[in-house]
Amino acid sequence: MKGQGSIEALLILAAVLTVTSGFLYQGIESSNSINALSAAKNGAENVTSRIEIENEVTIRITSVSEQNENITITLDNWGGKLPTDTKKKAKQGALKFLYQAFNGNFPNKEINKVNTAHHTYRVIVEYKEG
Repeated sequence: MKGQGSIEALLILAAVLTVTSGFLYQGIESSNSINALSAAKNGAENVTSRIEIENEVTIRITSVSEQNENITITLDNWGGKLPTDTKKKAKQGALKFLYQAFNGNFPNKEINKVNTAHHTYRVIVEYKEG
């Protein structure tokens, strides 16, 4: 009987480990998405802060969302006209911070997407002038 109890305990342990490993994978995927959104927002904020100072305008990030590995950042501004390259600069800032979040260093050239172990993120920047 001692051997049977050990086998039952091992089977229960195996079942628990199988179930929890599935939750771990879901948690990692959710964490990656949250990290990507946060990094993209930080990069866009970094760039827009410089644009605000240089052009005496106010820029606000109104939303950051992700759908199908596309991160969309929506900007709103008032107090003046934005430079024509604002969207491009905000996109590059977001991509650089995204790259840094998943690779540990900033890229030394312009990039169009960020590859991770499970995802390929792209950034879209939209804005409406107020």
